[in-house]
Amino acid sequence: MNEVLPSLAGVLLFLLPGLGLTELIPPLRALPWPRRLGYAFLLGLTAVAGSLYAGSHLCGLPIRRMEILAGAGVMVGVGILYRLIFLRQPRKPRKSKAGGLTRAATVALLTFISLGLFADAVTNPVTGWDGRMIWSAQARYVRAAGTVDAAVLREARWFVSHPRYPLLLPVAQAAVLEIAGADEDSHVFRAVYAMFFPALLLILWDGAVRWAGAPAARLAALVAAGSSAFTFWQDGAPRARTAICRSAV
Repeated sequence: MNEVLPSLAGVLLFLLPGLGLTELIPPLRALPWPRRLGYAFLLGLTAVAGSLYAGSHLCGLPIRRMEILAGAGVMVGVGILYRLIFLRQPRKPRKSKAGGLTRAATVALLTFISLGLFADAVTNPVTGWDGRMIWSAQARYVRAAGTVDAAVLREARWFVSHPRYPLLLPVAQAAVLEIAGADEDSHVFRAVYAMFFPALLLILWDGAVRWAGAPAARLAALVAAGSSAFTFWQDGAPRARTAICRSAV
């Protein structure tokens, strides 16, 4: 239970800035808010972790709590100001759609599966080989050095597994640990990886609705949620979810 609130805070670190940034993108701003959440999470993670990387590498800014919260807060504030200044008109109410019961049952089932992944994320440590050998190790290097240019990743005299792997997710992982004030053995960051699953389902649902209609969207989401490659397959699921979600933005 001690990991639940910090884990949720880690998810909100990327989700809230992402929601702020979606206000600036008309196609995303026009979406119903549940489908908008999937894009918001990916956009927020990319923007927050990307800005931390750029600020650290180009300007020497430390990856510490105040800098992380300041960057995320700016993105949230930009979205709020944009809505207050440029989008004062109320949104038009949406008409109710058919298939309400089927839609509700589908959403309930997908939510149940997603909560199962979150429950595993907040109660168990990382057990996958790649997660321990690459992502978590790189996140530790970055957090300890306070910069993406950690000496252990740049100097040939150190032996590091895959030192040139992209640092976006390790930076995001280090940011969650930093704002939570967690020690290096904490697994509060795992909820961020679990969030890729509902983000994938929401983006898949949105695309299927626009291309084939609501019934096809429900079926596509259920098929994806029932695939072990996206859910509980230890070594392949996180990689598959993150790869597919990254290709959507």
